[in-house]
Parts: sequence; structure tokens; C-alpha cells
Amino acid sequence: MESKAMMITVLTLLLLTSRNSGWGIGTAAGTKIEDLPRNANGDVALANFVFGDSLVDAGNNNYLPLSMATAKNLPNGIDFPQKNGRTPTGRFSNGRIIPDLLALKVGSKHFPPPYLSPAAHGSAILGGINYASGGGGILNNTGRIFVQRISMDVQISYFERTLEELRELVGPSKTSEMVASAIFSVTMGSNDILNNYLSPLRDTLDPILLTPTEFLHLLITTYESQLTRLYDNGGRKFIIVNLPAIGCIPYQRSLQVGKHGICAARANELASDFNVLLKQMLNRLNRQLTGATFLYADAYSIMNDVVNNYQNYGPLTVPVLNHHFSW
Repeated sequence: MESKAMMITVLTLLLLTSRNSGWGIGTAAGTKIEDLPRNANGDVALANFVFGDSLVDAGNNNYLPLSMATAKNLPNGIDFPQKNGRTPTGRFSNGRIIPDLLALKVGSKHFPPPYLSPAAHGSAILGGINYASGGGGILNNTGRIFVQRISMDVQISYFERTLEELRELVGPSKTSEMVASAIFSVTMGSNDILNNYLSPLRDTLDPILLTPTEFLHLLITTYESQLTRLYDNGGRKFIIVNLPAIGCIPYQRSLQVGKHGICAARANELASDFNVLLKQMLNRLNRQLTGATFLYADAYSIMNDVVNNYQNYGPLTVPVLNHHFSW
């Protein structure tokens, strides 16, 4: 399948430059070696730190008591492999999400736990943490319609708290080695367009007065500073997922009055324009930030192919997309 091959190629390129540096951790540091996630060769697997929105949220929003963007009900989780059967996991998906598959790909036996989970401490954080939140955005005011969500800025602040815990757990030197070899995957921006700039329920006390060009510039400059902040905290290997064809999700299609099943052109145009600026920005960061690798994952083309060539993806009764709403 072309889209699958494309994503595997991206991950392979990253992993070729991300060889495990051999940071060993003994029981004297308070960590049981047998608890560490390992790859097929018995080496400690690369840690995976996940930032983003509902596409990659592993359950953080379930711990936000007032959040209206949660995945607590079926059919979420019906295909997720677990001992207690078909139950929701907090993922906005019938089964695994991309960070889960990435964790398996690098040889980990454990999926990065959601940061707000009580289990996300001690040896559990050595394989990475998932900070993503349904409804979250690049801008702090994005997603207010959902009451509670975790913006990108706050997700990075949570990561900085994880760094403090890691330093106490394994020491500053081992932490720096681990973070430098870790994978940072970031999937952000859809909510900034759908549930901020284009939101029909936008807060009338805080109207968007920017042109599309000005708004996208605000997003990109803010995003660039956030990715640089992750770099300043030790991150070196990044997978940045662009915006998918957000005008083709069911919610946006339902808004096309008299055009049943037609994708929302304006949303897709904004996503496409954002992606052009994003690619330019990542190229700039690759030039300017010493030792960093920012890979651009093209979700827009993949989703477009699914929408336009769905017959290539198996029977229609098999779920292909993991999204029902724009969360």
C-alpha cells in the first residue's frame, strides 16, 4: 500500500540516524532493568515522546473532569488488544493510534502512557510519554469549546516536568543521552483551523480579526518557537505530521449544505497553505538547529488517497480512518 510504504520510509530514515547510544540503567538508580522496554535485539528501545491532538491522544483527556472532548464510549477501543476485552482506552480510535504503532516499530513492548495517568511515573517514563490532548492546538485559546484540553505550550511544560523526574531517576547525563536519541512526534494544527479560525461557535468576545494569511503566519511562528523549545530541552529527532485533508472529515462534510458528501474546500485550502509554510519552516530549523533532524510526514496526501481511492484499502466495512469528529 503506497501510503503505508511512505510512512514506513519516513520512520526508517529517522531510525537510521537514531541508533541506540547504549544508555544503561542499573538497579542502583532505582530502576528494574527487566521493566525497561526493549527492542528485538534486547537493547533498550528508543523513547517516544508524543505531542498533539486527538489523532494521537492516548487518554489524557479522560483525566480532565470538565473536558467535552473525550473518547470514553464505544466504538472507541473495540479493536484495541487488551485483557479486559472491548472497552474504550481514551484513544479516539477503534484500535491502536500512530504512536502505538511507532512504539512497536522501534521495538518497544509498551505504548507511551498518557502523561496524566497515575501510571506515568517511575520506570514507565523511560519508554516515553504521550502528552497529546483532544481539542488541543498550537494556540492556547484553541479548543475552548471543549472547556478542558491541553495546548501545545502546556504539553511542553509537562514534558519539562518529565525531564525533572528523569534526572532524579537516572541522573542528568543519562537523561540527556536518552532524550537526544528519543523520537519526538508532533501532530498539531487541525484544531487551530477547525475549532478556532473556522469555528461557527467562536467566542464573540475574542473574534478572529486576522486574514487567512495573517492567521497562518501566527500559527507557524508560534509553532516554530514551540519546536525550538523542545530542541532547547534536548530533543534532536523529530517527526512532524502535517495537516490532513481536514475538510474531508465527516463533521466538515456535514456542514456543506446542499453538497452532500463534498469536502469543505476552504478548510482544505487552509490546511494545504499551512503545510507549505510548515515544510519551509522545518527546512529552516534543519539548517539552523545544530544536530537536529526534522522529518515532514505527509498526512494530507495519505488522507487524500484514502478518500479518493478508498477501494484500494479493503472492504468498506473495515474502518480505515480513526476519526469521527474534529477533536
